Amino acid sequence: MKLSLFLLPLVCYQDVRTPMKPVLKSLRCVILSLAVISFSVHAGVAPNPLQVKTKFESGLRLTPDQLKTVLSLARRCGITNIASVESFRFIPVPIPRIRVESAEEKRGRRVLINVLNMKFSAWNDETEIHPKAKRLRGFWVDPPYVEIQISTLFKINGLLAKVYVDKVITIEVADKIMEAFAKKAVRFKSKSDERKFDGLVSEFVPTSLISEKEENRYRIRISNHVILFNLIGEQIVIEAVARVEV
Repeated sequence: MKLSLFLLPLVCYQDVRTPMKPVLKSLRCVILSLAVISFSVHAGVAPNPLQVKTKFESGLRLTPDQLKTVLSLARRCGITNIASVESFRFIPVPIPRIRVESAEEKRGRRVLINVLNMKFSAWNDETEIHPKAKRLRGFWVDPPYVEIQISTLFKINGLLAKVYVDKVITIEVADKIMEAFAKKAVRFKSKSDERKFDGLVSEFVPTSLISEKEENRYRIRISNHVILFNLIGEQIVIEAVARVEV
């Protein structure tokens, strides 16, 4: 309907100063209609036939054909419901990688995604290929191929946050830790760490919570900082606040 309304003034256009015969007038209408339709098709933004979100770092872009190869190899590795593909540099050594993620699967407060890291012969040394790697046209994935990453949903300061929680940490303990951080119910071993902490928790949005080897010792990631702390009863004692590059 929108196309018809848009074409109407063009199809019916005629210069009043130049009389036209009915046949020529009809022919001119058809030509104008086809021209506008052709313009609409070529000027419009074509939908992404792959329906996959992409994010490529500078200097690590993939062509459409290369992207199709990446998707094919990811499916061979077991990820059939692909949601996103991105390129990045693995830190601390800036080694290029391609990350493929599946669509999320929600199980209560748990959110599961399948992830694989892929290498490309144009960016990586092929001598590093694992003997059992799955390969396709210059791309490969080393075993175990696909990793399952599980995040947990938390309501923090009225907002829903998705946080990667170490599998050895129960939801009850994680809830206790998140609540204490959100309320700033913590103690410090040094004044310098307290100042760093105050600058971080104004908008407390953690991304990961990991258990250390020692009992009741953890680290939490907030923005580009990692906080090392102990959970003693109901209280959190912060040992260190450090900036990280990843």
